[in-house]
Amino acid sequence: MKLEYELIDNNNINLATSIQYTIFPDECAYLHYKYSIDENYKEEKYYIAKYNNIPVAITGLYAQDNIDNESIWLGWFGVLPEFRSKGIGKQVLLDTIEQAKQTGKKYLRLYTNDDGTSTARPLYRSVMQLYEKYNNKDDYNYNGNCLIYTYSLCNDEPKKWNDRFANIKEDIEDETQGNDIWKDKYNILILSNPENEEFIEDEYLATAFREDGHRVTVKWVDYEEELDEKFDIIIRRNTWVEAGKDTTYFKEKNDILKERLSRKNVKTVNLIGLDGMGKQYLCELFKQGKQVIPTVDNIQDVNKFEKTEEYVLKDNNSFGSGIGQKIVKAEELEKEFKDGYLIQPKLKFKSEIQCYFVGQKLMFILEYTPSRYPDYPKPNLITLSEKDSELAYEFAKISNVQYGFQRIDFLRLENDDLILLEIEDNSPYMDLPKINESLRSTVINEYKNNIYEYLRL
Repeated sequence: MKLEYELIDNNNINLATSIQYTIFPDECAYLHYKYSIDENYKEEKYYIAKYNNIPVAITGLYAQDNIDNESIWLGWFGVLPEFRSKGIGKQVLLDTIEQAKQTGKKYLRLYTNDDGTSTARPLYRSVMQLYEKYNNKDDYNYNGNCLIYTYSLCNDEPKKWNDRFANIKEDIEDETQGNDIWKDKYNILILSNPENEEFIEDEYLATAFREDGHRVTVKWVDYEEELDEKFDIIIRRNTWVEAGKDTTYFKEKNDILKERLSRKNVKTVNLIGLDGMGKQYLCELFKQGKQVIPTVDNIQDVNKFEKTEEYVLKDNNSFGSGIGQKIVKAEELEKEFKDGYLIQPKLKFKSEIQCYFVGQKLMFILEYTPSRYPDYPKPNLITLSEKDSELAYEFAKISNVQYGFQRIDFLRLENDDLILLEIEDNSPYMDLPKINESLRSTVINEYKNNIYEYLRL
């Protein structure tokens, strides 16, 4: 695994502190980072580790020559929770050991709490060469649960620390002051699915909020209830599952979460919308004569369609994913239909048009030609005619999403007319990896400002 390391400086100190806060929610490294930047001390440097240009971890080194000039210490090492169990932590630690060898010190050391809850403890024991209890009575020692680990950077055997004063209490004091400095930042929960291949989009957003210094946690919809009211806002993102076998479990956990949060005073974004309640809204829009793909929920209303040879049967709770969707011949429709299905005619069309909004502001449009689920072709960035733009805005107003993302999807028919395919207002995937960096930055900044506006209400 090839990781890249970015030195923490005044340009990224907010991002680094936000990552650190996510890993160590009761501690603040800001003053440590600031000291290393301002003093430019060659043996006190901290880094953000990146994988595919996404921040995944932090690490650093510092010396205490007034205590022991043979040792260099590991400082603020940790991996963001959503990237754990992927080998990243071990690689960062090994890379930091190589960096430590360049300092000319004989030993790399670290101290940590050993109360049994540390997720890094197994890693330390597998990589570091020696560990010992630390019980210096003049220093902070995590109530007797402090361990010091040692790794020899030279040919000598690792040497025990032997309870010499390690000045841990000064670090704790700096962390407390840092907490006071950082207390006005937002605490944000982004609901996502790290196992989904589209997860990178949500990490773009998490990084953007972290760059502003806010504390960002990324979890799936089955997170612990006691966390609900610890956040200023809960943002629902791409939490969908990718396999049909997982949909039942997902729906159960998703429904529990929505019901639970509806009873609490917590601001949420993209948690509940038209699409989150199934595709029944398409039937209602069709009845109203809107420019929408013909959709009914019973056999009797099929006569409202123009005659067609094939129909699409779609689970009302398909969540726009294509899971549970099938195509049937006209003569098989009555046999294949069952309660809970929606019926649509199988239409010939040129392309699929996806319109991407922040709140009620249209940001960009992608066209997929031809559209084939699940292997969409590479899209083209396009502009719409005035008439088609008005249609997109009409459906955006119907969904009434003021804060967060929404995506309005259309089919372009063979006569060039657009008809609504679906309104994705419930954790819509926004295709951010598919647009250029400049446009992506514009969209993300608009999104952040939209969320901040909501938080200020």
